[in-house]
Amino acid sequence: MGWTSLLNGLGGTVNGSFFQAHDSVDTTRQPGITRVQCPETLSDTLRPIITGQAFLFSPNSFWFLLACFVWWLAPYQLENQDRRWEDHLRERLLVNHLLSFGYIGFWHVALYWWQWGQRPYSPNRVYQWGKVIHNMFYTWLGILQWSATEVAFISCYQTGMIPYRHEKLGFEDPTLLIQTLLICILLPNFRDVHFYFSHRLLHARFLYKYIHSVHHRNNDIEPFSGLCMHPLEHTFYFTCYAPCLFMCWHPLILFWMGVHVVLSPAASHSGYEDHFSADLVHYLHHQHTDCNYGVPQSIPFDVWFGSYRGQLYSSSGDDDNHKTKSATVDPKARLGLIPDHPIFNLSLGLLWCGVWYFRSTTFATWPLTGAMLVTLGPVWMAWLSWWESTLRMTTRQRSFLAPFDKDPIWSRVLHLSAGVILGVLPATYLVYLTIL
Repeated sequence: MGWTSLLNGLGGTVNGSFFQAHDSVDTTRQPGITRVQCPETLSDTLRPIITGQAFLFSPNSFWFLLACFVWWLAPYQLENQDRRWEDHLRERLLVNHLLSFGYIGFWHVALYWWQWGQRPYSPNRVYQWGKVIHNMFYTWLGILQWSATEVAFISCYQTGMIPYRHEKLGFEDPTLLIQTLLICILLPNFRDVHFYFSHRLLHARFLYKYIHSVHHRNNDIEPFSGLCMHPLEHTFYFTCYAPCLFMCWHPLILFWMGVHVVLSPAASHSGYEDHFSADLVHYLHHQHTDCNYGVPQSIPFDVWFGSYRGQLYSSSGDDDNHKTKSATVDPKARLGLIPDHPIFNLSLGLLWCGVWYFRSTTFATWPLTGAMLVTLGPVWMAWLSWWESTLRMTTRQRSFLAPFDKDPIWSRVLHLSAGVILGVLPATYLVYLTIL
């Protein structure tokens, strides 16, 4: 038994390689034909999580080692109380840009320039510089916002608004070390829960039209499309930090969460089948938009709620529901002089700038009002914009909750409430603490 066999599956690799299709993929057939199998029962889901297999034999363990290395090089500077927030922001921007653009750029170059991947889901794609620049721009906005989020946490740590463990991680305090390690192992699974509900909320018609549609400009996805989102979607996507707002944990856990939210979309949005983080399930989501809202290989909410697809097209080729809709280009993935829905985006920008400008005066007295304007205000604006547009239509429009308007009432209540609680309210609370 060679070393490659011993390493098979560790860190999500195949026989120790980052550039091989998973063992379950039938490489004698076209990419996308092999159906992705997911756990169907709660016990099938919990067993690999509890035993640690879901962490060790997935890319999560590789990303965690990378996070630990970067943390060792550039941890949060919490001891110096005299540092200004601008200094923290510059440092976090440098660290996060080097990490994110280095990692995402590697996958883009390796797959699309060096052609280390040989199994693209769309064999007729045309490389588009305009699309890549568009995706890099929105990725840059995401890194900027996550860096600002880290600075908000650092400020709240230093003022005592958010509790955290001050001790250094080491064998001198094995209890803290074990606690931190266990939490870090389980946090990706919490991210999967958070992603499903917050993502599905964004597919409600009024939020999809004004916000989430930016992400879906990429029908045939590539690594930089993973973080290509509207700034308001970045706000809700990053709220997986919610447990860190209340739990007295080591700051490494917040940093690890940030590394995971920034890096994990890169390879899963690759558009290729033969590498360690290939994700046909999410590729199908970009093809059809009405399926695979979560990560069913981890926690199969889509299987349980009937929104799962696991195959790009059938092996017989006669199943229209599974045929790829990829065109050779994605014409909407371009940076225009006037973005989609300019009135909504201008209003959002003015709202956020107004709250920031008056944060130390007006909203210092009413911090909760300012926090609700920043996070819940745009949701209300999107609903009003959708409602106003429907009044100008001559034909009857679908419900603002479409495509979920036909779901049972209990399902609508569950998904909307969980989406708001997990995806929106943590941002409200963090902005509230920052304004205080």
